[in-house]
Amino acid sequence: MPFIIAFVAIVAVIGIATYSSMAPYYTDTITKGVMINGIDVSGMTGEEAFAVLSSYANERIGNISVTIRYQDRTWNYGASELNATLDFTEVVNSAKAVARTGKIAQRKAEAQAALSGQHQFDTSMAINLDNLEYYLNRIKQELDVPAVDASMTMQCDGPTYTVQGYNYYQPGVDYSSLFVTTPGSNGIEVDVPMTMELLRQDLADDYNANIELVVNTISPVHTEQSLRDSAVLLFHSTSKLRNSTDNRNTNIQKALANFDGMVIAPDQVVSFNETVGERTEARGYLEANQIGQDGSLEPGLGGGICQAATVLFNAAINAGCEVIERKPHKWPMYYLDYDWGLDAMVNWGTSDMVFKNTTGSYLYIDFYFDYSYNRPAYIDIDIYGMPFEPGVTVKMESQKVSEEPAPAPQFQFKSAEELKKLTIDGEWKYDATLNLMTYEKVTSRPGYVFNVTRVWYKDGVEFNREPLYTTTYKPVQGITYTKAVDVPVVPEPTPTPAP
Repeated sequence: MPFIIAFVAIVAVIGIATYSSMAPYYTDTITKGVMINGIDVSGMTGEEAFAVLSSYANERIGNISVTIRYQDRTWNYGASELNATLDFTEVVNSAKAVARTGKIAQRKAEAQAALSGQHQFDTSMAINLDNLEYYLNRIKQELDVPAVDASMTMQCDGPTYTVQGYNYYQPGVDYSSLFVTTPGSNGIEVDVPMTMELLRQDLADDYNANIELVVNTISPVHTEQSLRDSAVLLFHSTSKLRNSTDNRNTNIQKALANFDGMVIAPDQVVSFNETVGERTEARGYLEANQIGQDGSLEPGLGGGICQAATVLFNAAINAGCEVIERKPHKWPMYYLDYDWGLDAMVNWGTSDMVFKNTTGSYLYIDFYFDYSYNRPAYIDIDIYGMPFEPGVTVKMESQKVSEEPAPAPQFQFKSAEELKKLTIDGEWKYDATLNLMTYEKVTSRPGYVFNVTRVWYKDGVEFNREPLYTTTYKPVQGITYTKAVDVPVVPEPTPTPAP
């Protein structure tokens, strides 16, 4: 009996010893040696660990600081602006699991590892860098100053060539005095990507950053010198004023004054009608001959404007501009000055002349008259811009595709009452074939089709042919007015008797 009692006592002692050795692995406290962000959380419950770590987190978050400097300006941002957070939920759960899961052997091994410092947990601060970029962009909006390009204008003095000593274009004349330049200025631009990179690097150590704002100097695209270098004479466009009246010359001057000194930016579209406006008496336009609906020459407000548009059109296309809109006259005009198919007809509300500056640089226009005996003898437009590459020249080529013969004129009998209402500029002539007096109101004209091409040359060798448009001039049927006349009867002479 005593033996049995002794055996039971021994078993009890062994059971107690076994329980005592295993109990630490089955508690809800954190295993000894476990650390979180350098803080020893051994023996703590999860709630106790959270309390200790929250105090630590508040201190760390409170110490977050971002300082950005530029000249005498400073911008400061803290945890609230960056939405800083330090969440220990995951690492506390991981710390609680050390030596508390799995079989006893696994738990013992993890406990030994914790004591040797192998179970140390860390969690990183989370900050919203997008917020920081937002603040940088606000600084950028405040500080950025765009560069100001130098500008250049022309000193144009109405319809007179403005180079002193000349009233007309002469090759080789120094025209630099025509241009007046205004200097530009540098700008500044905050470099947000580079500043953000500096902030990331500085924040990586201790979530404190103190950096200089990265600001770049922006130079103007166009300086005074670059503008002067880009203003060489590209084309001298000229058209002779043949029998042009004072009224007609006034209309031309009034229209082209709108272009005198014009600076045309790259890719700018220029409309003749939009620039000149409607040709009305109230705006100072006068009556002068122009082509009427029936093809005849008749007085109308703004007569002569088409010649002005033609001179400008040829300046633009020879400078390399793109033709957007251009219409021909009823028959070829101004081909003695340029070539067939290079005229431009403009009428308010029905036809316009429009071109686009596709040269890649600014264009400058100077309009003036070439005078002879104190009267305008030629219309001149000089167009300046970026020079072509060395050795490159351009030439307009007009090729006749077809021709139709002029139709026979239409004869119209006009009574005396009708004639009183008509404007007759020419003379009535007797037509012996018809035995009638006739007046040619509209001349019959043949029809033509021309292809117009811009041809580019390098050192005299063609390297590019650029088709521009096809011009069709329809045949014009003439109109001849007729009226009956009394033709005197001449008596035959009385025969002289033979001697």
